[in-house]
Amino acid sequence: MKKMKVLVAILTIASALGLAPSLTSAQSFAFGKNKVHYNTFQWLTLRGDHVEIFYYPEEEPLARLALSLAEDSYQDLKKKFQQDVGHSIPLIVYSSHQHFEQTNVSPYFLPEGVQGFTEFSKGRVVLPYTGSYAEFRHVIHHELVHVFQLSILEDVYKKRSTSCRRSGSRKGSRSTGPRHGTRRGRWS
Repeated sequence: MKKMKVLVAILTIASALGLAPSLTSAQSFAFGKNKVHYNTFQWLTLRGDHVEIFYYPEEEPLARLALSLAEDSYQDLKKKFQQDVGHSIPLIVYSSHQHFEQTNVSPYFLPEGVQGFTEFSKGRVVLPYTGSYAEFRHVIHHELVHVFQLSILEDVYKKRSTSCRRSGSRKGSRSTGPRHGTRRGRWS
């Protein structure tokens, strides 16, 4: 039980940091510059048991590879986390980093070092293929870890909110004031 509380606390902090606006976000855009889209993609989908791949027609072999790798990673993570994600995971695959940088999933510029990201609000995974099979497999697995973390947080939140509604109180909430028996001047 204590391990679960620690896990929930860590996941909550990690997600809060991921959702919090960056202090340097204003500096990540050059003044007056827009994110340029050079290509218009015609998206197709490829569905698996747990993952839905979005790809453009000329990259169908890459999409099939991504689906296989994502389904394998899903099964591995399902065992490790003892969790089942309750929805199909959208995974958007780009054939190059140049195409990936043009994504409209994120409004921010994606520098060369970013190999993929999981959008926390909708649970979408977005990544480019950089030419390395091993790296592609690693990044898919890594980003699916974030999807599982979000799924666990969502389940914990749902359980917590339903138990609070049933009891009519904030079960487990703690006072932020000093405890009984402590001297008031101690922290001042």
